[in-house]
Amino acid sequence: MTARYGERLVCVRHRIDETGKKRLTTVELVVSEKPINRRPGPTVAITLRLQERELRLKLMGLGAIWDPADQVWTVRRSVAMALGLKDRIVSRFP
Repeated sequence: MTARYGERLVCVRHRIDETGKKRLTTVELVVSEKPINRRPGPTVAITLRLQERELRLKLMGLGAIWDPADQVWTVRRSVAMALGLKDRIVSRFP
């Protein structure tokens, strides 16, 4: 089957028909491929202390952006939760 369908081949299945006298071969093929444009998740504001350098560098590596007006780091909520920073999330709109 790979010689016939090549890289498009995903799966080959063999089934017996309801009479039990015939073998049915089915294939699953990739017929199109395109990138998924995912929307970024919601962002939250995180507070850090000045001496938390390692955490700050980790957040920066994960896309956090410093907001000098509010003195907070803005990062995707999923990142904040994955790092266990739920208690550091602050409201940006008092």
